[in-house]
Amino acid sequence: MLVGLVCSDEELVEYYVQLITEIKRFTLKAQIYFLPAHFHNPLDHISQNFLSAIWCPDTERSIDIAADNDVPSVSHTAFQLISRNDINTVVIAGHAAHSALFCMQAQALKKKAICIGTAALSEQTAQLLAEFSEKHNTFLQIIYPLKYSTPVELIKANIAEIGSIQSISVEATFEQPHDAKHRLYNECNTVLHQVSHEIVDTLSTICGCNPIPIATTCHQRSSLVEHFRLQELQYMHMQIAFSNTVASIRFAGNTTKTLVLRINGELGFFQLDPRMLILEGCGDRRVMWRGDGTMESIIRTGTVKALENCDCNKLSTDVNELSLVQCVSICRFI
Repeated sequence: MLVGLVCSDEELVEYYVQLITEIKRFTLKAQIYFLPAHFHNPLDHISQNFLSAIWCPDTERSIDIAADNDVPSVSHTAFQLISRNDINTVVIAGHAAHSALFCMQAQALKKKAICIGTAALSEQTAQLLAEFSEKHNTFLQIIYPLKYSTPVELIKANIAEIGSIQSISVEATFEQPHDAKHRLYNECNTVLHQVSHEIVDTLSTICGCNPIPIATTCHQRSSLVEHFRLQELQYMHMQIAFSNTVASIRFAGNTTKTLVLRINGELGFFQLDPRMLILEGCGDRRVMWRGDGTMESIIRTGTVKALENCDCNKLSTDVNELSLVQCVSICRFI
């Protein structure tokens, strides 16, 4: 499998390059395309079956990265990278507003597309992605890293210990950008989808059923950023049904990302935060996992596991994206 990385956020390129080079299945002897990033020596994980190319928006920085990491060439547009004959799998990351376009470009050229994070910001886009994959028999997998993380895997493996799920509550914060460029890329609708898809997808996996939206309320603030009128997300409350269980999900803007997830069952409960996962049931209380206190480490390990276990040798359509989008599309703005 020959892998290319398309990342539309130049500040995240280095992160994804370093992350992917940790995965033995991916080899980043890279070519850079449309995104800036620093590579750690890709030869550490060289494989005869992999050759990776990278794209980023900052051409000058891309050239520097190529020089520093023995990269043979630099592409100037994402499409140049996607259309390369020696690339058959494209990993897409960065700004959510760009992801759907890159996914469809990759599939149109019969490349396998793996999107990290939100791909669709509207029901129409989600439907088009599904229809496009089905019509052209192409591979598309949309990865939400949280559900592949170690603590969530432990919850799924031990969910029977708390009996039938009675209720779910989520209290989380998302990081609010302060500079003008990132504020413009992260307007209210985009952030709504980014933060909610990750959580709802995870809960759907734990509960083993698709989400059914009940109500979503959003508080937004109107701002003027570089002469553009911008709506920015401040607070969101979602109620989502998973079969007979109702989940209450609350997000608020903050300076850092945090998460407190509690799943109450007939016999006990799970509680997860970035420091630990606790299981209490049948008179027993156990710490099943300990973290370093940051969401970043949870998401990073989840991303690595998802990419390691991605089976690109089969045709696949990710139809769950539409159900995730629908949970947000009923939102009432205040």
